[in-house]
Amino acid sequence: MNLVPLWTIAPQLRHNCATYCAGPAGTARFIAPGRAGADDPPLVLSGVCTSRLEDGRWKKKERGPWAIATPRAKLVEKYTRGTSAIFSHYVYRFPHPDPDRITSVDMEAADRLMGANISAQHERWRGIASPECQEQLAPVLRRIPVRASIEDPTFDAEVGEAIEVLTARDGVQLAIATKLLCIKRPYLIPMMDSVVQDCFGSNRALEILEDFRRLLAEQEVSQRVDALVDQLAAITGVIPSRVRILDELIWFDWNLRPPGADGLCEVVGFPDWVYDPAQDARGVYRRFEA
Repeated sequence: MNLVPLWTIAPQLRHNCATYCAGPAGTARFIAPGRAGADDPPLVLSGVCTSRLEDGRWKKKERGPWAIATPRAKLVEKYTRGTSAIFSHYVYRFPHPDPDRITSVDMEAADRLMGANISAQHERWRGIASPECQEQLAPVLRRIPVRASIEDPTFDAEVGEAIEVLTARDGVQLAIATKLLCIKRPYLIPMMDSVVQDCFGSNRALEILEDFRRLLAEQEVSQRVDALVDQLAAITGVIPSRVRILDELIWFDWNLRPPGADGLCEVVGFPDWVYDPAQDARGVYRRFEA
């Protein structure tokens, strides 16, 4: 069977998602792209880094609550304009004949769909693909069930060990390691790039894992994330994991550029979405919304 990488049909897949969101004759089945909707209240995360600006630069150091405004609209944005829909189809529906090894297709997916830049350094790619790395990683991943979930701390030690195997390779940091491992164990391991590290004020994998678990154990967060999973499944045909949904929302609200001439900080890759330091309580919002 010849398998076509999903990213080769990315424009059509995004178009299909956007069309489904809008519904026939503009009637929204889920939520029309570009509209927040009155039934899309903030998702409040406790104990995250909330300091927004320091000396004109984006900083997040103080711990406290942060309200992610219109989380459903942000996810629709990522799934219709970004690469999230393609990534989810690859992770949850694409055949993975060897769930305990990092394949060349996994690395290409991380590069094309998550900006991992593995191929930017030949030594980095070669190190991950090397028999030595794969032979060390496979027995660790075999100890973690494919459907192991973030709610269960049983496999935290194995997650840490798998990350150590990858970060022992030249040029592989926590961000790249987890962009690969979240493909192999998508219900358990979040993507922990610099944006997510900033959210929790830590670059220690197990600390970040525990923060994800803590948030998803909070009743209001858990119920809202479950609802968002169902809503995204309705527009993509894929049921994303709870940890992936939270990961996506954190990325959106913490991945901001320095203030522009208008004083607003744009979301990287989504310039219609901004944060206004003068209106901190408003959170990250769509630029043209009143």
